[in-house]
Amino acid sequence: MNYIKQAVVYLVLLLPLAAFAQSSKEERKYNELAADIRKEIFGWKEAYYTDYKVPAKYEKESAVILSRTEIISGDKRGRSVCNMTNILRQIIKINDKAALETYSQLSYTQFIDQTRGRKLRNSIIGARVIKPNGEVKDVNIDEAVLTDQGNRNKKKKLAIPDLQVGDVLDYFVWYQDETMTPGGTPIYDYYIFASDNPILNYRIQINIDRYFAIYYKLANNAPDFVQSEKNGIKSLDLLVKDIPKAPLDLWMSKMRQLPMIRMTIAVPTSGWNFGREVLRPGDIVKDKSQQKIKDAAIASLRSSQYPISMYPLYKEIYKELKEYIERNRKATEEDIAEYAYYLLRFRLLYHADPAEPISVGANRNGYSFKNTFFLEYLNGLLKKVDIETAFLIVLSKYGPDSTNLYNASDYDVLLATTGEKPVYFSNTGMFTTAGAIPPEFEGQEAEAFGVSKKIDVPDTYHLPFSTFNDNLKSEKYEVSIDSSFSLINLQRETSCSGAFREDAQKELMLYEDYYDDERKWLKSSKSLLSSYSDTRANSTIYSEYKTAFAQARKDREEVVKSSIESEYSREPKNVQPLKIVKSGMHPAKEPAFVYTTAYSLDGLLKRAGNNYIFDAGKLIGGQVEIKEDFRTRKADIYQPFARSFEYYFNINIPAGYKVEGIDKLNYNIDNASAAFVTTAKIDGNKLVLTVKKTYKNAFDTADKWGLYLPVLDAANAYLNQKILLKKAS
Repeated sequence: MNYIKQAVVYLVLLLPLAAFAQSSKEERKYNELAADIRKEIFGWKEAYYTDYKVPAKYEKESAVILSRTEIISGDKRGRSVCNMTNILRQIIKINDKAALETYSQLSYTQFIDQTRGRKLRNSIIGARVIKPNGEVKDVNIDEAVLTDQGNRNKKKKLAIPDLQVGDVLDYFVWYQDETMTPGGTPIYDYYIFASDNPILNYRIQINIDRYFAIYYKLANNAPDFVQSEKNGIKSLDLLVKDIPKAPLDLWMSKMRQLPMIRMTIAVPTSGWNFGREVLRPGDIVKDKSQQKIKDAAIASLRSSQYPISMYPLYKEIYKELKEYIERNRKATEEDIAEYAYYLLRFRLLYHADPAEPISVGANRNGYSFKNTFFLEYLNGLLKKVDIETAFLIVLSKYGPDSTNLYNASDYDVLLATTGEKPVYFSNTGMFTTAGAIPPEFEGQEAEAFGVSKKIDVPDTYHLPFSTFNDNLKSEKYEVSIDSSFSLINLQRETSCSGAFREDAQKELMLYEDYYDDERKWLKSSKSLLSSYSDTRANSTIYSEYKTAFAQARKDREEVVKSSIESEYSREPKNVQPLKIVKSGMHPAKEPAFVYTTAYSLDGLLKRAGNNYIFDAGKLIGGQVEIKEDFRTRKADIYQPFARSFEYYFNINIPAGYKVEGIDKLNYNIDNASAAFVTTAKIDGNKLVLTVKKTYKNAFDTADKWGLYLPVLDAANAYLNQKILLKKAS
C-alpha cells in the first residue's frame, strides 16, 4: 500500500488488538498463523532474496535496497466477503552510520478496530538481521514498545537489536482485510520506480479472481506487467532491476518525472462506472482514452450544479451581497466578486454551530471545501448579480500532465470572472484569498467551460506565474547577548506575503482572531462570543468557548516552540507568546501576515580565552544541502513557487568587545535562476547583517541546475561562518 512504501521507517500498519488478546485460543491461532507466514515469506526461493552482494558502483551508497516486493491478492469468499492480502517485503544493505540510525527501529501504528461484524482485519510483521558471515538473527516482535495510545490505535516502536554497518535488514508486512464489499469503494494504489536509495530488484505481483476488476495506467515510460491466468486466477507480474536513486523530495514532480503505475482494484457487482467507461468483473483494462477522462471531469461538474435557490443560506447571503452593492455604487465587478467570495466563505466555513463540538484550535484552521460545492455556489451567486464567469479545469504541476491522465479527479477546478481583469477563485480554505492562483496551478493551461453563449471568452487560459517579489518571507531581528555570554536573545518580526502567507496563517492564527477580522471587514454586527453572551441559556456555550480559546492560545505556544526548534535544530529557551501585528486576511488591503516572536538560543557562543567565538551564520537557520550524489541532475526543477527570503539582523556588540572576521559574511552570487547576496557592517555598537536568498523561477529545466548549486553552497557556507568577539585591550 502507498502509506507503507512511502515511509521505509515510519510504517503505518493495521495490527489488530483483538488478534492478540480476545482469548488464549485466538492468540494461539494468531501465533500459529504468524509463524506460518514468516516461514513462507522468509522462505521465498528467488535468487534476489538470498543474494546480499552490492555491485561495486553502489558500495559507497548509504543504503541499498537489495529487493523490494509488493504482492496484492484478491478473492471473493461467499456472497459478501472479499479477501484482500497485501505483502510488502524489503531487504536493505546498511552501508554507513546514517543508514544504521535510520533503520535501527521501525515505528508503526497498531489499530484496535480489528473487526467489522465477522469480517477480519489482520496483520503480521516480521524482521531479521543477516550478518556478513551469513548468520541470521530473528527480531522478537513481542518486544515492541508502546509509545502512545489512542481510542482506536496504539503507536509502537520495534528496535532492531544488534543491527550494525555491513548488516542486511530483511523485514516484511503482511496485511489481510475482509472489509471490502462487492460494489463498495475501490482500492487505489500506485507504484513509483524510484527511491532515495538504489533498488536492485523491484517486483510487483497482483492476483485476482473473476469477481475483481483492475484498471491501471503506465506513466512516464513505466514498464508493463506480464499477464497470465491459471486456475481462474488472473495475475499481473513485473520485475524491474537496477533502479537508480532519485532526489524524490528535492524539487520534483513525481507524477510527471518518474516512471509510475497507477492502479485501481474493484469488486463490481455488475458494471463499475469508471469515468465514462464501464468495467465488469474479471476485466483488466490499461490506459483509458485521455479525451474520455477530460469529458468525464467536465460532465461530473455539470451534473453537480443546482439552481442557486437550493444552496444553504442563499436568501440571507444574497440579501447581504445586494446590500453591499447598494452601499458601494462605484464598486467594480472585481470588487463585488471579491466581496461575494469572502461573504460566502465567512457564512459557510467560519460559521460556528452551537449544536456541533467546539473547534477553535489548529484543526479548525484546516477546514476547507474538498469538492466544487463552494465554486458552484459562488458561480450562481455572481450570475445573480450579472457577473459572468467561466469554470476552468486545470492540472496541478504535481499531478500528471495531459498525456498521462488516470481519472477525472486528476483535474482541479477554478472559477474566473470574464471581465478585462479576470479574478480567479479556487476551492477555498480558511485563509485562501480571492484572486490568488494556488502555486501548483501557476503556469498551467486551463480550459474554460460553462460560459454563457452571450459572451466571448478564450477556450484556454494560461494561468500566470507569481514572481519572487510577490512571494516574500522577511525576518527582522534585534539580537543581544546575555551578561553570562551563554544565551543569544532574539526578538523577531516575521512578514509573510504571497504564497508564504496562507501556510503561516494556517499554522499560527487563532479562530477567535480571524473570525473577528472577517466580521469587521464584512461589517457584521456581532462578535462570536457576543452572540452567546446575551441570554442565560447561552451562558454555558459562552463559557465553553472562552475555555476553548484559552486552550488554543496555549497550544499555539507549543507550535511556536516546536517550529523554532525545527528551524535551528536546537531547543529554544525563554520563548515568549506570539503576537499578531497584521492578519493579512485581505491582501489587496494588507498584503502580508506579520507576527512577532522572542526567544533565546544557547550553544552559539564558545569561550576562547578572554574572547568568544560566535556562530553568527547559524542565525539564518537550516539550509538545503546538496549531497555529492545529487550534484548532477537530469530531472527538471519544480520549485514550489518563485520566492525570496530576507533576513535583517541588528546585533548589539557587548560593551568592552569588538568584532573581527565580518568579511567572511559577505557573499554576492546572483544569476538567472537564483541569488544569495549578503552584507556585514559595523554601525556604532551594532553588527548589521543582511541576507537575501532568492529562487527566481517556479520551474527550470535540468540544464539550469548548475545555477542553483553555487547559491545553495554559499547559503550552507554562510551557515557555518563564525565571528570573533574580541576583548578590547
